[in-house]
This record gives sequence, structure tokens and C-alpha cells, in this order.
Amino acid sequence: MAVATLAVAITGCSNPPPKRVFIDPGLAPLIPPDTTVLAGVRVDLLAKHPAFGMLAKQHAVQRFVEITGVDPEKSLWQVLFVSNGSGGLLLGRGKFANELMAPDVKRYGAAGGRFDYKGLSMVGSEQDAMLFINSSTTAIGAAPALRALVDAMPRMHDVPERFAPLLADIPLESEVWGAYAGGPVDLDLPGNLVNLRKVFGLLQTGEFYANVNTQMRLTAAGTSPNEERAQELHDALQGLLAIAQIRGDVSREGNRVKLRADVGF
Repeated sequence: MAVATLAVAITGCSNPPPKRVFIDPGLAPLIPPDTTVLAGVRVDLLAKHPAFGMLAKQHAVQRFVEITGVDPEKSLWQVLFVSNGSGGLLLGRGKFANELMAPDVKRYGAAGGRFDYKGLSMVGSEQDAMLFINSSTTAIGAAPALRALVDAMPRMHDVPERFAPLLADIPLESEVWGAYAGGPVDLDLPGNLVNLRKVFGLLQTGEFYANVNTQMRLTAAGTSPNEERAQELHDALQGLLAIAQIRGDVSREGNRVKLRADVGF
């Protein structure tokens, strides 16, 4: 599973349709304006695949399930990871209740207690909390970041404009996807994903997507500031494929680097 997770994190785009990748309309207005790293998992689509039990171990989904206690196959539709390069939040859409609720701490397995902010309920602690925006929309992160999200909500309406050209390159029905709009990245990446620190340092922008049929098909693309850095990126991605023992192809054209790979189950 570590191999598949690593590969998902370095995926990208090829021959896209003109319409941007699907982002749940309940989540798009919750993406903070300073976001530079954006990644999504279409849990509703992945749940249709026989390998869903393994796919659900993808880090963002697993983290969301640990905190909320929901059944990902029945009650979780989409998860978004949003980050400004130093901190991040998980946003989720699913069936958390039949109506607007006063959350039950025991039901959602959050350590700590319940506390409210501007009319919205949170459960957990200052370090790790879950915010209930409505009965089908939640956010997970440190309580100060969740309060900042609530403060910014009146000014947010859609995905930040800087992501428009990147998301347009990702097919509409991509099941796992992401985009990097540039800027410093200093995230606490789990497991083998720590190897991606070097990749971010070589990129100006990049995007990824993955789809599952009998195997996971991954494609990646990124732009570097110059050809020298692009060659470094090319070599780094080849090295990551070798470490993960994934069969794939990495190519470079000028400042643009592309990766394609297939991962069996």
C-alpha cells in the first residue's frame, strides 16, 4: 500500500477535457484564499471498485475516517486536503446526520470535548478538532485554523483563481487528484511521502490525477523554472519510481516534465 500511496502523490495530467476536475460544490467555497496545495479523493467513485478496502487506506481518507468514525463506503463522498504550504486542513462531504446537528463527541470519536465558535460546533481539542459546518460538511485540523476558516467563510466563494489552469488540466472524473500552485512547502508528510519534499522544491507548478480500473493508472505533470531544474525533477521522479518499484515512464520537454505509471493491486 505504501507503493500505491507514494505513486498517487506524484501523479498528474494528460489529454484533459476542457472542464475542470469535479469538486463538490459544498467544499469549493471552503478553500482558503492562501491555499497553494490542493488534493482531492472521490470516495464515492472509489467505493465502486473491488479494491476499495485497500484504496480507503489512502492517508487523507484514513485520517478522516479515524476522526469522524464514519463508514467511508456508505457515508463519505469527497475529501479535500488544503494547505498554504505550512499547515493544512481536511474538508469532507458525506452523510454525517439527517439534519443539522449538535454533534455527539462519543459518536465521532474525537478526544477532548465540544466547543462552539460563531454558532458552529467543534469537537476535539485545540490541537486536533472537527468543525461541523452543516449536516454533510465538516473540516478537520487544529482549532485555530478552523476558527480562521470560519472567519474567512463570508469572503470565500470558489476555488482560488490561481488553481484555474491547473484544475482545467485534470479530467472531470478523476478519482484521486491534486494541484500545486507554487510557493514554499514545509509539510509533515507521512511515510514514504517525505521523499516528495525534493520534488516540491524543483517545481513552479504541478498537477496529478489517478484513476482505478483493474489497476491504478497514474499520470503526472509539472513545470520547473528552468531546464536544469526540470532535468533534476525528471531524475528525482525516476528515482521515486525505482524506490517504489513502480513501472512507469518519465519524460521531459523543456521545462515541463511528465510521468505515467500503472500500479497493480
